Amino acid sequence: MEALGRNDPEAELRLLRVPALNFEALWISYEGKSDDKPKDMLVPLRTVGSLVPDKPVPLREALPALKEAARPLANMDDAMGA
Repeated sequence: MEALGRNDPEAELRLLRVPALNFEALWISYEGKSDDKPKDMLVPLRTVGSLVPDKPVPLREALPALKEAARPLANMDDAMGA
């Protein structure tokens, strides 16, 4: 948590996995979100798009980056190889 510059005992550590993107990140979830409390953060373990390992990023910024990285997957044909 010190890497994020926060010391909040109400934080919960989770793992976020997106298998289609080969992406994993530590998700630091803060309870009772409000303007005076920190927002959820992701610490990527793998590089995907603009998200790089060990560089904390707010969840609200990481989700659009993951969506952009997944955009090419939407055009893939599931019937390939069938």
